[in-house]
Amino acid sequence: MDKVTENSLKLSLKEGLEQGTKNIDNLVKLTTKLSDNVLGQLDNFGKQVDNIARSKISSVADNMAGKLRHADEVVSEAAQNFRLNVGVEQQLAGRAILSSGGG
Repeated sequence: MDKVTENSLKLSLKEGLEQGTKNIDNLVKLTTKLSDNVLGQLDNFGKQVDNIARSKISSVADNMAGKLRHADEVVSEAAQNFRLNVGVEQQLAGRAILSSGGG
């Protein structure tokens, strides 16, 4: 092999290796950018799921609180009516005893 061919092969090999190195470097950069984008999208997705879950939990809690307030009002009203009825029954019983001459 003569000197010109040898130098030409060396130069071609060197340029090929340099281009291959650039291609690998570009591939690494693109892969890094892609993985950053994927991680960013996963983070956004996680935040959206978290927001939806918080919203649903808050809605369920508000709904339950409303139902508990209503149940409390019903129980309070029933208790109040019971106390009023007990008072009326005692008065009626007292009158019945007085009118029958049992006192």
